[in-house]
Amino acid sequence: MPYTAHRDFETPPDRTTVWRYMDFLKFVGLLEGRALWFLSLDKLEDPREGRLTPRTKELLLRREQGDGDRMLHAYQEVWRPAMLVNCWHASKTESAAMWKLYSPRGYGIAIRSSIVRLKRGLASAQGPVMIGKVKYVDTNRFCHTDIPNALTLCLVKDRSFAHEREVRLVRSMLLDKTPGTANGQSDSSAHGQANLPSGMPVAVNVAVVMKEVLVDPNAESWVRDLVERSLVHFGIRRVVRQSDLFRLPN
Repeated sequence: MPYTAHRDFETPPDRTTVWRYMDFLKFVGLLEGRALWFLSLDKLEDPREGRLTPRTKELLLRREQGDGDRMLHAYQEVWRPAMLVNCWHASKTESAAMWKLYSPRGYGIAIRSSIVRLKRGLASAQGPVMIGKVKYVDTNRFCHTDIPNALTLCLVKDRSFAHEREVRLVRSMLLDKTPGTANGQSDSSAHGQANLPSGMPVAVNVAVVMKEVLVDPNAESWVRDLVERSLVHFGIRRVVRQSDLFRLPN
């Protein structure tokens, strides 16, 4: 099943430029596997990922009363580990901050794409994939206006990460296993965290997704040559250029 729209997701316009920064090994893995790696929310760096904020917890416990504890357990221990994301940076231009974060040694790669390219590239994906813009909030003060579903919790992050300007591809393992879970909800007795993988590959047409490939601005010339040869080896013809982000103007 290809890209799937979701009423609670703010999907950027098709023309929006997005970037994915990675090291060379992950780049080769993408080419060889022809798949994007989706990682579970509970394996991401920020331990607040996918969790209810304190005020939203209060809302849940107050509204659900006797059933609140069971639902809270389901959110944290069952639904959260089953939510998988693949993250992109939304920007018209490349980002010096992203290069430093994901390519500290000068061997990084940046793939330039767009929302419409991601949608088209996911045409052969097995199971629905949603695309949404991340909302950055003060997690200590923020409260959802209603009890959220597990899918939309994938798109809330603490404002300390706002510089990442994330657009996320979201995949739910619960949607694969349990009928009637279109809202990302399911019976907590049906699944357990121990039975879920930490991530999974999702098939993608790499040639469609890639509009351009950039090599780290601090990389030596042989790195660009190696990237070009890697693309040719896997039958993908794309422009490869070294970022001139730190080059002095003429």
